[in-house]
Formats: sequence, structure tokens, C-alpha cells
Amino acid sequence: RDFCLSRGLGDVYKRQLLIEQEIEKRDQELLKILERNERYRKKLRKRKARLRTYQQTLQEREKEISIQESENNSLEHEISEKQIQVEKKEKDLETMEKKLRQLKEILHAKHKEVKKSRSHARSKSISVSHPLTKQAKKAALAQSAKATDKTRSSHRRRNSVHILKNKDEKKDK
Repeated sequence: RDFCLSRGLGDVYKRQLLIEQEIEKRDQELLKILERNERYRKKLRKRKARLRTYQQTLQEREKEISIQESENNSLEHEISEKQIQVEKKEKDLETMEKKLRQLKEILHAKHKEVKKSRSHARSKSISVSHPLTKQAKKAALAQSAKATDKTRSSHRRRNSVHILKNKDEKKDK
């Protein structure tokens, strides 16, 4: 019996050694897993930090875009107002040109009358100078000078509006 009992204890001790070795292997595997887990956690923290910076950058860019859009809207509004003003000035210019043509016609008619009256007066040997002719000429010259100045300024405004549009189109691209 002692022999069997000692043999049984020997088996227990052997099994105990095997179990301890197995436990040691599993502990080492667990340590490896924990180390890998810790590395993944570090990587995850880094990625989360990068994600936060990307989100902040995205928010900043969205703010910049909204600011640019509001500026573009205000510029478009200004351009439309300027276009309305230009159209109004062009209409005014057209009416001024019509008036100028009418004044030129009146001036031409008066000039013909003066020529007739001078030729008639020469035939009678009387010298006549017509004061309306001088005034009409001065008025016509003043009107034409104003009309050409307004035409030039409206062309300048129209060109500046086109330049602003071209700049906005280039920004959008």
C-alpha cells in the first residue's frame, strides 16, 4: 500500500508540475495579450487625438466658408444694386441724348433762320446778329459736354462691375 500511495503522490506531483507549467504558459500568453492590448489602446488614443484635430480643423474651415459665403452674398447684393444704378444712369443718359438731339435740331433750325435773316438783311444791306443763336450754341455745347462726361462715367462703372464679377468667378474656381 505504501508503494501505491507513494506512486499516487508522485502522479499528483507530476500533474501539479504540468499544471503549473500550463498556468505559466497561459500567464505569458495573457501578458502578451495585455501588452498588445496596451499598444492598441495607445494607437487608439493617438487616432482619437488626430480625429479631434481633424474635427477642429473642419469646424474652422466651415466657419471660414460661411464667412466667405456671407461676403459673397453681400458682394452680389452690392453688384445687383450697382447694376440697377447703372441701368438707371443709362436711361438718364438716353433721355439726355434725346434732349441733346432735340436741342441740336432747334439750334440747326435757328441757325437756318439766322442765315436766312442775314442773307435777307444783306440783300437789304442791313447787318443783323441774332442773340438767340449764340445762346443756343452755348447751351448745346454745354449739354453735349455733360452727356459725354456721363457716358464716360457710366462706362467706367460698367467696367468696374464686370471686373468685380470676374474676381468673384476666379475666387469660386
